[in-house]
Amino acid sequence: MKKVAFITGAALGMGFALARRLVRDSWTVILTDCNKEQLNTAAESLLEEGGKCMAIPLDVTDYAAVQEAIDTVITQHGQIDLVINSAGIAIFGEMKDIPIENWKPIIDVNLWGAVYVTDIAYKRMLVQGGGHIVNIASAAGLVPSSMRIPYTTSKHGVVGLSTSLRAEAESYGIKVSVVCPGNVRTNIFNTIKVVGISPALVQKKVAESRFLSADTAAEQILKGVARNKDIIPLTSSAFIVWRLYRYIPGTYRRLLAKITDNYRTLFKEDATAVK
Repeated sequence: MKKVAFITGAALGMGFALARRLVRDSWTVILTDCNKEQLNTAAESLLEEGGKCMAIPLDVTDYAAVQEAIDTVITQHGQIDLVINSAGIAIFGEMKDIPIENWKPIIDVNLWGAVYVTDIAYKRMLVQGGGHIVNIASAAGLVPSSMRIPYTTSKHGVVGLSTSLRAEAESYGIKVSVVCPGNVRTNIFNTIKVVGISPALVQKKVAESRFLSADTAAEQILKGVARNKDIIPLTSSAFIVWRLYRYIPGTYRRLLAKITDNYRTLFKEDATAVK
């Protein structure tokens, strides 16, 4: 039986890892991304492996473009069974230091992008009578997270969008899941905008951290999707902080306060070093 998947942010990282696993499982996969060159490279590598896929350059902040891309897939393939919204960008810094204009791209890509893809895919799935929408959020969408408040705000929105739509969609035979990763090795750390501290220092801290590989993350995501889980936390740290916040919020608040203080100390040390 033919199975068709549509993935945003598919040129690199988790999006590409998901695409690769799906094509190896005989899915026809439509890869989309705003970076045309990286997207074409990703699609070519899957075609060389014998996979069935096609590439569509796409800016998820453009509603009309998202609509055209999804309708093109349905016209050419007759259906769209799985939609994975993996496109995302990040920012690091304390809110007092982040100019308001830096909020817009984060909200546009992470939240509006998820809304646009979900809105169009859901309405097309209503017509065809089924499908599964998977939005990639973050552990920061489940719990408060300092030093990246625009990102956290956008991901809380994605979680709310997904869990709420799941309640409406169930009776129509449409499934909705939201993925909430902790530290996963993806391209987002290469493109992250840094405010109030040296980007090199942030990259150094990233290099010192432990990350789940994108391929392992993709494997766990697809297992959760197969089980139709509503929320799919990734990494033990994401699961732990989610449970802490839900069941002993006071302990989580103290932990977050300590993390915030540690970041502020790092900021001060970096500022001193620069001088």
